[in-house]
Amino acid sequence: MKRRLTIVFLLVMCLVFTGTISANEPVKITNVTGWGGLVYDVYEGFVEEFNNSQDEVEVELIYGGSGGQAGQKVEAMIASGDTPDLYEIGAQYLAPYTDADVIIPMEELIKEDPDVSMDDFYQSQIDQWTYDGKMRTMPWYASVPVWAYNKEVFEENGVDPDNPPNTWEEFLPALKKVHVQSGKQFRYGVVWTRTLWFYRVFLHQGGGHMLNKNNGRDGLADAAVFDQYPEGIEFWASLQRDHNVASYLPRGQINNVFLGGKSASVLASTSSSQQLIEGADFEVGFAPIPYNKERGQRLPMGAISLAMFRTTPEREEATWKFVKWLHQPEQRARWVKEVGNQSPSKVAVELLEEEGFFEENPHQKMFAEQLGKTYPDAVHPRFPDIYTIFVDTVEPVFLGQMEVDEALEMGEKRATKVLMEYKEQHQ
Repeated sequence: MKRRLTIVFLLVMCLVFTGTISANEPVKITNVTGWGGLVYDVYEGFVEEFNNSQDEVEVELIYGGSGGQAGQKVEAMIASGDTPDLYEIGAQYLAPYTDADVIIPMEELIKEDPDVSMDDFYQSQIDQWTYDGKMRTMPWYASVPVWAYNKEVFEENGVDPDNPPNTWEEFLPALKKVHVQSGKQFRYGVVWTRTLWFYRVFLHQGGGHMLNKNNGRDGLADAAVFDQYPEGIEFWASLQRDHNVASYLPRGQINNVFLGGKSASVLASTSSSQQLIEGADFEVGFAPIPYNKERGQRLPMGAISLAMFRTTPEREEATWKFVKWLHQPEQRARWVKEVGNQSPSKVAVELLEEEGFFEENPHQKMFAEQLGKTYPDAVHPRFPDIYTIFVDTVEPVFLGQMEVDEALEMGEKRATKVLMEYKEQHQ
């Protein structure tokens, strides 16, 4: 018996030393992402650096496709039992994921860990990712819509590139100066993408939001209210319809039109600012999007957080280690430098200040200031459907197919019907 145990022990040790069995195998976790281009490259570099910095956790980065494709992939993985460990989400997933109980509330993990504090975050970011009383996901980055312009074109056409227009009243005359339509020569004054992101900008600039009950933050929303705020949508639609100085282009074309000199300016996100700077053969200026001076600047918050899924205790512990590494000020500051987003972390911003980053990059300081003029997204379990309805509502206005009041009234009724159906089913 003793001889048999000795043989078994020797066999096990041989397996360990030959690598067939390892007591120190890293825990493997999966991180699904929908980021592409520069953002994917930077994040992939973070993953590789983390993997190389330790031997306890190995992160596999999975590209799930652009737009909503990544979210669909995550849902398919959950349904098949192959749940991912981490995924970056927008606010539209906050309520559905929470109600389905598939994510771990990050606030609970933070309060149990002495290395992380809720005080690390700006309150606006905590509010953005709080649902049903808890911060559900880890704020990763924030972005705001901004106005990017060709400083050379502005100067050549009598618009001060160092003092661009701030209000709607100043904006239109400036666009008429930089717009060109003569023979074969053509240049837009401004362009933007036909997406929810900018449609929400226009709604907010009119003083509005999408849902009642403070956008669903003060209780379950049961009515859409965007029909009450038409003026921002009407102003921006009029730039093409009435003045022919603007155009709304499909996703994927917008940057090429601006960088190729076919538009003097573009509505952009701070998340694409670095790509614009690096891709231009002219100096790019940045300014707040011109606004209605009677209301002041009002912007939707563009933000992404990291959602950590319920899997196994071992994988959850490994995922939390990776999230904590990402949360370190050095990583967060690098993200701002390399991608151009704003950080939700106070300590990262303090580090950037100490390093002189904002002094060297004054547009980034303006971006950070604009973040203070944003409002949290609406939250509701059916909010992805509300998003779709809102885009379907606004797009015909910009395509010249419907008047703004008629379109918003029809859209409001469709959205309210969805909200009421949900309320009746869950009372």
